[in-house]
Amino acid sequence: MAKNRRKNKLRVRSRKPGVHAVIPGTLFGALTLLATFAMAYLYICGRCDAISKRIQELEQQKASLQREIVNEEYKWSRLTSTENMKKLIRDHNLDMVWPSEDSVVRLPRNPPPHFLYAQHPGGEYAHD
Repeated sequence: MAKNRRKNKLRVRSRKPGVHAVIPGTLFGALTLLATFAMAYLYICGRCDAISKRIQELEQQKASLQREIVNEEYKWSRLTSTENMKKLIRDHNLDMVWPSEDSVVRLPRNPPPHFLYAQHPGGEYAHD
């Protein structure tokens, strides 16, 4: 018998007539979506600010390290200069002289293999 009833005839209402929701579902969904986007935007802005501050700190650290490197290179070049070497030899009373040009042996950077060995007067190469 229940099959013969019409659906519109016995419709049950869960609310009283004239009572509606305070906020419709679509408006609630839109506000929730808007709030989610706003929170995501604030989070991303905060992360960007934190990252930019970290980048500035690292750039300042890099600049100070570069200045320190330049200072140390300058100090090293002054310490190893010939004038300073001569002064140190004099200050420590060392009787040293620079070698003459004919006693300086100049080696090429990438010598062929036969230059690695000393040559005997007989024409043979000797090595350790």
